[in-house]
Amino acid sequence: MKIVVKGLTRKYGEKLALNNVSFTLDEPKIYGLLGRNGAGKTTFMEILSGYKLASSGQILVDDEDPFDNQRLTESICLIKDTNNFKPELKVKHILRMYSYFYPTWDAALAEELIDVYQLNRNSKVKALSKGMESALGIIVGLASKAPITIFDEPYVGLDASARKKFYEILMEEYEAKKTNHYFINTFNR
Repeated sequence: MKIVVKGLTRKYGEKLALNNVSFTLDEPKIYGLLGRNGAGKTTFMEILSGYKLASSGQILVDDEDPFDNQRLTESICLIKDTNNFKPELKVKHILRMYSYFYPTWDAALAEELIDVYQLNRNSKVKALSKGMESALGIIVGLASKAPITIFDEPYVGLDASARKKFYEILMEEYEAKKTNHYFINTFNR
């Protein structure tokens, strides 16, 4: 999949979140977006994921706009730093729901990661700590096996050991399927 960004601009009222951004990602690999809070990283990822429209310009994935495009949205998994899951749902229901949405879902990997991060499958999202909720996002993102997997600050709330484990697993997954998958991650400076 090739990602082309052409003159991408996004405004919120008079505030520019993205201003005429252009670049191409034509090689599947791990990309990092580095910037301050408010630099437009999350806005960019939401447009790439088809969640928001640009004010002007465009993002094309394999020459298609991701907005309102089911074929592409099944190929793009965005895990934000917060509010990914309905608070009343249990962990096991989240996993089941996402397995229906992503045709490339890896149930064995999801189960393995549930054990690695020691999540209770019967816990409701609202009962999870911030770190456990971040771990659930990591599990969903990696198990989706989506060709474009985007993590927006996935390490928020994770302790040092859990962060290290995330990066180890991310590298293992990338090495296992590096020929056709993008991983995009954000970092605040």
